[in-house]
Amino acid sequence: RKRAKLACAPCKSRKRRCDGQSPCTTCTEFEYDCYYEHHPRKKNGAMAQTTMVPSPQSPAAMLAASVDDVRPERNSIFDGPASHLQSIEANSGAAFTRSLGLRMDSMEAPRLHMFAWNLGLRDEPIKTSSFRGSIVDILSSQEMSELASVYFAEVHPVYGFVDRVSVESMITSRWTLDLRSEISDTILCGIGALGCLFSHKRSHLEAQLVHIARMMLEHSTNFPNQSVQHVIGWLLRVIYLRLTASPHATWMASCTLMHTIEATRLHLEPSIEFVLSHPIEVCDPELRRRLYTVAYLFNTWISYDNGRSRVDLHGASCSSPTADSSGCSTDFLDICQLSKFLGPAKIRDSSELEKALSRAYLLAPTHPMLKLVKCNIVLCIYRRLRAPGFAIPTRSLEQILSVIDMGLTTIEQMIQTKSPWWHVSNVPFQIVCTLLAMDTSKSVSRLQRSLRALHSVYQTYGTNVTEESYTTARVLVRLHRRQKQEDLAMLDECL
Repeated sequence: RKRAKLACAPCKSRKRRCDGQSPCTTCTEFEYDCYYEHHPRKKNGAMAQTTMVPSPQSPAAMLAASVDDVRPERNSIFDGPASHLQSIEANSGAAFTRSLGLRMDSMEAPRLHMFAWNLGLRDEPIKTSSFRGSIVDILSSQEMSELASVYFAEVHPVYGFVDRVSVESMITSRWTLDLRSEISDTILCGIGALGCLFSHKRSHLEAQLVHIARMMLEHSTNFPNQSVQHVIGWLLRVIYLRLTASPHATWMASCTLMHTIEATRLHLEPSIEFVLSHPIEVCDPELRRRLYTVAYLFNTWISYDNGRSRVDLHGASCSSPTADSSGCSTDFLDICQLSKFLGPAKIRDSSELEKALSRAYLLAPTHPMLKLVKCNIVLCIYRRLRAPGFAIPTRSLEQILSVIDMGLTTIEQMIQTKSPWWHVSNVPFQIVCTLLAMDTSKSVSRLQRSLRALHSVYQTYGTNVTEESYTTARVLVRLHRRQKQEDLAMLDECL
């Protein structure tokens, strides 16, 4: 029979007939990424390099333009647009999952999707479009104080940017003195909604509080001047959306939050003169720094996860807040610095990433949520090391596995209390993907525990999102097993 002079790489690796077209018939039929390996002649004794030319017409090739290159031959990183895109995709857990699946089987790989973005606790929000009341119409002063107590017990230790005395003063002014303030109501509604969520009250009350806050915040964007309280209201909304809403809605809100900060000049120290802006609002320096730091952290990671650009406020001069025991620990500040380090704008070499990994490994946060944040950062650093094909030292792999063990233990504890933090679902799913990508005996030995944790999340929370995450993780493991079985069969043929 007539054979093509040159077969494409996918057909070569799968030992299938290739007609030498671009794309070839086989790759078109099975939607493989059709490309050809060209070996140029040696010049002046230089070693020939293998270059891969993807078919521009292949559907899989077009997909590869939006997902990290699934071919492992790249061993170096170059300072160019492709490298920046590579860093953006490595920061995204969704792109990593898709890329991992494509390496196993291009036809059955999970779609590009934000699996385990959160727990999906509010898949079906209650309709409140007809509600036109205010917060005092749906809550008593005592109920508001109870919800505020839940907020300060659960959220404030992680992200401490609201002063409890100020909140208690707002409650007194609103219910006792009947002093109406729309922006204060926004803050109280945000705190109340988070208090409902963390107290496990699936009620119409939470939906009403969210609705009131959203309507007032969206209306406030029409105001020529924004205040610090607007920033607090938007930050509370972003936290609630990260816990309950879609990735896109959360990213959009986080960008609005950063633009509100720019409008209030919270990103600038008071000593900075800026002719184009109105005079800076008088604000406690520590509060301003905490607001900016927490808002920056949310916009950064939401953007990383979505593979999108974060809002970069030019000329930002806001100093770091002072570390204390109230939602702004030294570990929290280190987490913020590591998050900034992982920005895709600057290409990092292997030594820089390994140092960052060691620094993250040494963090010792006490709050369970911050422990999972630490784990998430370590998993991201692993993806950044792996994307350009860096050889990861054994010591670094051991650190990553140690942090994974810590993360799984923390997740098992948080499931017992039915904690609604998003990383309860997100981290174990990304752990499964990371362990499969490592593909060592030590990593594979941890897969069972990781899947068991995901299954416990699904059984405990019982949402569509947690079911999808668990099912997808099992699909990835099955694809990995099948790949191993095919490799084993080829080895058997050699004997």
